[in-house]
Parts: sequence; C-alpha cells; structure tokens
Amino acid sequence: MKVRRIIVAGLLVPCLSFLVNQTVLAEGPALKSDHPERYVIKKGDTLWDIAGRFLESPWRWPEIWDVNPDIKNPHLIYPGDVVVLTFVDGKPVLTIEKPVKVERTRATVKLSPKVRVEQVTRPVATIPLNVVEKFLSRVQVISREDLRKSPYVVALGEHHIVSGMSDRIYVKGGHVSKNDVFMVAHPGKVYKDPYSMGSPELGVEITYVAKARIEEEGDPATGLLTESFRETLRGDRLLKDRRRNLNAGDFVPRVTDKPVSGRIISLVDAMAMSGQYQVIVLNRGSQQGLEVGHIFSVKKKGEEIEDVTANGRGRITLPDEKVGMIMVVRAYPRMSYALVLESSKDINVGDYFVRPE
Repeated sequence: MKVRRIIVAGLLVPCLSFLVNQTVLAEGPALKSDHPERYVIKKGDTLWDIAGRFLESPWRWPEIWDVNPDIKNPHLIYPGDVVVLTFVDGKPVLTIEKPVKVERTRATVKLSPKVRVEQVTRPVATIPLNVVEKFLSRVQVISREDLRKSPYVVALGEHHIVSGMSDRIYVKGGHVSKNDVFMVAHPGKVYKDPYSMGSPELGVEITYVAKARIEEEGDPATGLLTESFRETLRGDRLLKDRRRNLNAGDFVPRVTDKPVSGRIISLVDAMAMSGQYQVIVLNRGSQQGLEVGHIFSVKKKGEEIEDVTANGRGRITLPDEKVGMIMVVRAYPRMSYALVLESSKDINVGDYFVRPE
C-alpha cells in the first residue's frame, strides 16, 4: 500500500531576524555535559524537549541553530529528522539532517481497487499544543465592567433548570440582533492580586459552555443553543467569540528585556501544587510587558529556620531555590496564564517568577 506524506505548514524555527531581539549572554549558551552528538526526532517530541537534551538553557536554542539552504523548507522539522551537533570555530552549532528520499523505479503493476491511506506528519511544535489549546479554547479573562455590560441568559426554554444543544434560551441586556452568534460563557473566579497594596482586581475568568444564535429580537430576545460543551445556566453571559486557532509559531520562547517579576496567584485544575505542562496564573500582564512566549524561572522563597548550633544566633533564612521554568501562553492587561515547562519540585501559589539567569 502506498503511503503519501503530506507536509502541513507549522512551526517556523526562529532565524536570524528573531535573534536580534534575543537577550544573549556574552559567553553563549552552555551545552549539557551529557549532550548527544545526534538525536533522531520522535513523534511526541517538542522543541523544548529536544533543545533540553543539548542545552542547559533550552530557550536559547536559536542562538546555535543553523539552517541548510539546500533543503526545501529548512525551518520545518519532523519526526525522523536528525538533529546534529557540530562545532564551527569552536562554537556549537545545531543542524538538521533530513531523511534521504529514495526514488522508486518504474514498474508494471496490476491495478485493483484499494483504499488510499494518507499519513499526515505534523512539524514538531515548541510546546504540546494539545494541552494549551484545550485550555485556551474554553477559558478567557475579561473585566468585571465588560461582563456587566454583556447580554445574559434570563430564562431557559420549557422551564428547564439547565439547557443543552438545541434548547431555547431567553436573553436580556446589551444589544442583540436577529442571527447574531454569541459564545455563552459561565462567569467564574475573580482574580485579585494579594501581593499588591489593596489586592486590586485583575480580571474575571469565564468558561465557554455553549454557542448560541439569536432567532428573534425582543425584550427578552429568543436564542437557540447551536452547540453545547456543558450545561447552560440562568445568569450565563453572551459574548463575542474571541477564540482563535493556535499554531506552533505562536509560542516561540524568548526572554523579555524588561526587569519584570511577579507571583503565582492561582493554579488551574490543581488544588495545591502544579507540575509539568499544567497551567498557572501570574499577577502580571501586558501592562507590565509580558507577552506570549516569554520565559521565566520560578523560585521558592528560602525557608526560615532556627539555628540550633552552639554558636547559633536566632533564626536564619535559607537561600531561594529555583524550582521550574514557565512560558506565558496568554497575556491579558493585568494578569497572564503560563505553562509549566519543567519543574524540579512542586510549584505552589506564592512562588515567584523572574527572568532566567
């Protein structure tokens, strides 16, 4: 059976124009002591994982990346490609070897009906897109004022307590017109910053529960749930669809050139601790210079202990400890969501983040 490979547009590995904006340390990125000379890319690998096999600081891989101008689409890398480490003038360089394509000779074959199988091979992404997309496609953050101004579900059809797909809803508030399409959103957690004076409000998290179309104008207007992801309740809000398709190129890791730092104020879908590829909430946003792709180190404050030795003098504070790396995956004006890329210990609310050293 003949298998045809379809190349799907995907991640562009950053090139020289990107490096101009990078924060580059004078000595260059350090190689890991146990780095391989060659690595065959496997399905499920991410660029972060691959770079971590070679570099102590995986986000700095663009500094030693070299593309082959003789290869078509040299920026796209796929399972089966080989990452090769070489040295040029004493400096490490990563290149890609593409599998050699074997040309088949023409032969006479007997034709018969067959099912054609097409194998879709996707480029390697920086981070696991399925994890990020699953979260970002259902959750957004808006201001309390924008939430207050939005239309809301005042009643459900046929006196239902909850509604689902193909059910009618009745809508009040805001401005709606016939055939308008909205996302139905359930208001959730109100985020505040307990580490700033006055604990200012940062935003309201909303979860998309359905999609609705306005069928009749009026007060209230009549709508129909055309899609349902979970139950719709009275009081849920109707908002314009702010979702968008994600691609690997949205998440290019880089270090901000601003001296920004902050705290972790919440863990998403976790009670007390967070680990690799879980989403966390930061008390800094685009107003403080955070952008999607920014990389930060997470640190724990050193524990305060009693010095019990004979010459001890009261309590002492142990040094702060680095416990992980995170990437900003969605930045709002006053807060952000970040993905834990790696962690050596549990990451908790109250841990702080800084530019990586």
